[in-house]
Amino acid sequence: MFKQFKTEVLSPFGMVVTSESPCSISSINPDDLNKMMRKHRILVFRGFEPMEGEAFPQWCSNHGKLLEWEFGTVNTLKVDPAKKNYLYTESEVPMHWDGAFLHTPPHYIAFHCDDANDGEGGATTFCDTTAILNKIPREEIDSWEDIYATYMTEKVIHYGGDFMSAILGEHPVTGERVLRYAEPVYDLNPVKVFLHGLPVEKHAAFIEKMRERMYDPEVFYAHQWKTGDIVVADNHALLHGREALRSSGRTLRRVNIMTADYDEAGNWIPPVDEDEDNSTHNMHDLAEKTVKKGQGLLDFKLHSDVATFPQDFSKYINSHGEIYHWPAGGFHMITRYEDAKNVLTNKKFTANRATFFVQKMPDVDLNNIGDFFGIVARMMVMSDGKVHGMRRRSALQGISRGFVESFLPAIKQTVNKLLDPLEKNGEMEFVTEIARVLPSSVLADMFGIPEKDREFFRKCSNIMTGFFGGSVDYTNEVAIECNNAAIAIRDYFFDVIKERRANPQNDFLTHMLKAQEQYSLTDDELVSQATMMLVAGQVTTTDQICNNIFLMLNEPGAYAKLKANPELISSANDEFTRIDPAVNFIFRVATERMVINGQRIDAGDTVFISGHTINRDPEMFQSPDEIQLDRKRNRHMGFGHGPHLCIGASLGRMQMDSLIEAMVSRFPDLHFTPGKTPERDHYSLSFSGFKTIDISK
Repeated sequence: MFKQFKTEVLSPFGMVVTSESPCSISSINPDDLNKMMRKHRILVFRGFEPMEGEAFPQWCSNHGKLLEWEFGTVNTLKVDPAKKNYLYTESEVPMHWDGAFLHTPPHYIAFHCDDANDGEGGATTFCDTTAILNKIPREEIDSWEDIYATYMTEKVIHYGGDFMSAILGEHPVTGERVLRYAEPVYDLNPVKVFLHGLPVEKHAAFIEKMRERMYDPEVFYAHQWKTGDIVVADNHALLHGREALRSSGRTLRRVNIMTADYDEAGNWIPPVDEDEDNSTHNMHDLAEKTVKKGQGLLDFKLHSDVATFPQDFSKYINSHGEIYHWPAGGFHMITRYEDAKNVLTNKKFTANRATFFVQKMPDVDLNNIGDFFGIVARMMVMSDGKVHGMRRRSALQGISRGFVESFLPAIKQTVNKLLDPLEKNGEMEFVTEIARVLPSSVLADMFGIPEKDREFFRKCSNIMTGFFGGSVDYTNEVAIECNNAAIAIRDYFFDVIKERRANPQNDFLTHMLKAQEQYSLTDDELVSQATMMLVAGQVTTTDQICNNIFLMLNEPGAYAKLKANPELISSANDEFTRIDPAVNFIFRVATERMVINGQRIDAGDTVFISGHTINRDPEMFQSPDEIQLDRKRNRHMGFGHGPHLCIGASLGRMQMDSLIEAMVSRFPDLHFTPGKTPERDHYSLSFSGFKTIDISK
């Protein structure tokens, strides 16, 4: 390979490819380049014709998709005091992995040196993490399996915020064990590093020892730039940084190549050009994307019939096929049960959906919503793998089975108290008087929130859920309102945590504090789990209660059957949840290219799972459109599936069962109030409930 060029192996890794007479770097076969990258980690090209303007990113796109920054695909690295970021100063840039602040990390990092002078310093530094690990005793590496690092820095579009990653990873092509790490930064735009799974008193020593290992000459390479140099580095195997500059004259252009795909035999797969016929590429039989268009999904919901919405919505989504891309929403649609299981249990999909949300608000100043995303990013529902498991296990200690069951008498008491006005007045508006009050009261009791603060939490929860669920216009004004709600809840919980440390109680946060030491969680993480429990547990339970009560009263004979057979109430609630789930869509983001049910899904693509259709899959449910109150083995996904199965599902079921038990016991003739048609509340694409349901005894 590269026989027409002069090659020189670098020490301790890398290779220089020199063209003795200027020629285009495009003459190099991309397949050869990718094979040599696997062997050498870094390729330095010298003597080739410079690539001006768009020629450089166009060449990079031959190797994979490119990261789109807010300013385009090219990041020009030149000293610029106006940019408040250490990348644009003359100072040293510490070693880091370009994945510490990006959930889908680049495969390659490519540089083009437009201008460099001898003696000005600023060498770009690299360390080979596979070589580092080869020098460390196996037993020490094994002890790192459960160590994770949270990197905290200011959010700047794609990078920043809070991001957690395992210290150890696996190279996606070679399968080698690699390091995933970023050094702390103390100046200009600081990066804080917090290590989970390691006692706090050992953090400083671990960080110092890691620095010693990264700069060991046997694993370290510093590239001294010459004008015209083109460098491609393997981001999965290497960490990189920069030595300090001694002048401000040098200019580099950098492009992040996000995907460089390989098949099972290790052969490189060229990137797909979406605008060209795939037959012109050596695509190794990769599937094409099935694309469908039609009436907007939210618009369909808003104009649907109150009584037949669940069935109509399911039919409409199914009418386009089993799996397809919906360009209006920017996502793929999953309608089959088995495909949904695949997505929800597949490690190639991430629950970190921050990028999807950011893409939906191109006109919003992200500084206006930073606190909200800071809280959301630390939630277990936005985490994967061991990080998710750690956060989930800690939350489970706060909402253990015994703790939840201890609230059953209080739930029954609250239910009967809420139904008393119906007994007295003969009718009531169910949504505002019961469905919104019951979950918030139960959760407030679990959190030990006093009565005077509960309306505050309900308002903040509704604002945050509306923003998260896409029920608002993404303007700066709306973003500020949501951010202020997030700040208010965060600050409130910080005060509660401080108080609970001094005065423990039998409540969720006190139990979470007991788990904090075991799982090395920060207070910020505790607040995020508490906020998730409060917001999701309140709003979605309210919606599911409304949907279930409507179906119970609307389905002929259902109420009478439950009154005569109260032992069917639990199975009936599961059946109602299957038919009309409050969470209309669950979604994930692909971290690499794959094919599901014949549909090609690329890295970074968002996949929506339709709760209404998967819960009516005829291969899973007999007579799927019928409401069967005694349906056996009802494996619906109304509460999710797999590692992210709703942590509060048992609490939600307990509330719904207690409510219907009290209704059928106290009101034998319960019905909709004549002349007052229930009104649906399709307040976002992802969620649906009711605005009003008037009932009479």
